[in-house]
Amino acid sequence: MKFSIGVKGMPEYGLSNDEIVRDPQVRDWFNGLEEVLLYMDENSWSLEADLKDLGIENEEFSIIKKED
Repeated sequence: MKFSIGVKGMPEYGLSNDEIVRDPQVRDWFNGLEEVLLYMDENSWSLEADLKDLGIENEEFSIIKKED
C-alpha cells in the first residue's frame, strides 16, 4: 500500500514534486504510513506555506491511500 498527502475534501490538490499543487499530474507516493507522517512532521512549515500560496490556508491535510 502507498500513501500520499492531499487536502481534505479537495481531491484536485495533492503533493507533487514536494509541493501541494492543484491538479497534480504525478503525485508523490510514500511506501508506508510512517514515512508519510514523518514527511508531514518534518515539512509542516513548507506544506502550510503551499496552502497559503494557493489561498486555502484554512484547509486540513488528508492522507491518501493507494492499493498496490
